[in-house]
Amino acid sequence: MNPRKIPLYRTHPHPADPFKPYTNEKLAELAASIADIGLLHPISVRKEADGTFTILAGKNRANACRMNDQKDIFAYVYDVDDDTAAMIITDSNLKNRDRLLPSERGFAYRMQLEALKRQGKRNDLLNTDEEPTSDLVGQKLKVSRDLVATHHKIGTQTVRRYLRLTYLIPELLEQVDVEKLSLYAGVDLSYLDAPSQHLVYTQLILGSPTPLDITKSARIKQLFKKHGTFTEDTLAPFRFQSRGTTEHITPLINRKMLKSLATDVPLPESDEELINQFIAFLREKYNARGSLEIKRETREAYY
Repeated sequence: MNPRKIPLYRTHPHPADPFKPYTNEKLAELAASIADIGLLHPISVRKEADGTFTILAGKNRANACRMNDQKDIFAYVYDVDDDTAAMIITDSNLKNRDRLLPSERGFAYRMQLEALKRQGKRNDLLNTDEEPTSDLVGQKLKVSRDLVATHHKIGTQTVRRYLRLTYLIPELLEQVDVEKLSLYAGVDLSYLDAPSQHLVYTQLILGSPTPLDITKSARIKQLFKKHGTFTEDTLAPFRFQSRGTTEHITPLINRKMLKSLATDVPLPESDEELINQFIAFLREKYNARGSLEIKRETREAYY
């Protein structure tokens, strides 16, 4: 298939596209590159009945061309059904993006899974010329999740975990994306209903000085499985509470240095006592004055 020039103003992103657009800075870099060397890879679109074109792959390239005030853009134009469109959208981004957020990966796998389930006994999900969407095409449908995993050369459990993230409320999913909540903790919390997830978010994450770790998320999951609901009182034992302050002493000398000194006096176990003994040695041996500073650090400890 050869690309053809289409009016840029008639293009629009697919409403189910799960991938976030580039930041303004990254988009500006792409626009500058296109202005300098041209559009190296045409976008992929589906022509709609009203004469518009739904972008299946390349919405960032299209936005960069708009930034350059271009009127037209080269595109591969496909006549495909919704399931094939879903495969093109997800596969092109999963294969070609340098970095994907956990939420993007989860919703992309979910789109492919749902398309394969709808596919049933069909085997006519077509390959594309631009970026071959898949060896999913033409295969007899096995368990859809296994097929997605095999296609992307990852474990079935990895696919399952990312799929579970799509059942998180947006607030918790954002915490996973910004790495304030681990993927595994997010998976645990995805088994809670939406009201319970909101309680966890407001009671245990908002304003908490420490992240919710997988030990607590696993306990919360089991508690929900047992009772089927949460209240603020239910979550009270999981709240982060202070154990007070601890003092950490870091000596500015160490035992390795002292072992080089010839002395018959055994070294004490306490670092602070060791430093005081060394100070006394310096005063006696070299008539040294002053003292060595001990670095003290006070930390707030939580559980």
